[in-house]
Amino acid sequence: RYLLRRADRLVAVSPAIAEMLRAQGYAAGQVAMIPNGIDAERFERPRQHWPGLPETGVAAGVVGRLTREKGLFVLLEAARIVVAEAPETRFLLVGDGPDGDELRRAAAESGLNAHFVFAGAQSDMPAAYASMDLLAQPSFREGMPMTVLEAMAAGLPVVASRVGAIPELLEPDGCGLL
Repeated sequence: RYLLRRADRLVAVSPAIAEMLRAQGYAAGQVAMIPNGIDAERFERPRQHWPGLPETGVAAGVVGRLTREKGLFVLLEAARIVVAEAPETRFLLVGDGPDGDELRRAAAESGLNAHFVFAGAQSDMPAAYASMDLLAQPSFREGMPMTVLEAMAAGLPVVASRVGAIPELLEPDGCGLL
């Protein structure tokens, strides 16, 4: 906070982050809003199969750091409900993080181990998105998540928490659920 107060300009990736900075006392003229952007053409690929996922059924993907703030333990609870209704559903988790081992244990203890594929960090993200049927973004806090932008560029519907700029991304086009 000390350094931020000394900055000439702060850059926020979403109106929600800009508003949060203004609420913390930063002057409106000090906060610039520059949304995240991606090369959408990189993510335009035909559907492909991900190793470890069955070729049939729905593949719900999650991309990000495996941390509590990303809502992955909430996803695990939701997966119980989804799998009870649609047992062919699988969850592809792409990313690493400090809570990965605990999340793997929780999936195993919940009897959902066969429904989860932990892919770890990946360098070819367009291939990961091409293997998903939808993106789940259950985060508790976000700015303007690159994962939502990438999933949309890949033509995936998004099921996400109503945080940060996610409503601004999904609601106008109706390409997801909050």
